Amino acid sequence: MSSHWKIDNARLNDSVGQGILQLDIEIPVNTKATIYIPTNATESITEGNISLSSVKDIKFVGKEGNYIVVEVGSGKYHFSSNIQ
Repeated sequence: MSSHWKIDNARLNDSVGQGILQLDIEIPVNTKATIYIPTNATESITEGNISLSSVKDIKFVGKEGNYIVVEVGSGKYHFSSNIQ
């Protein structure tokens, strides 16, 4: 498994950082992974510029604290989400 992330357009406003998280993940063949995406809103998450709810191969597991939890199978994924 490999991953890479960065935050674009980060700015500070009253000590609250805001920006867009770019998360690239590669899951090996014949495996699954649970991914924690730091946001409270599922509607702010996309995978490959497609709304998370429209991607069949990604299972929404739930919310845990300030994270949206998803489960994915093998493959390459590019997640984007608004963060605060």
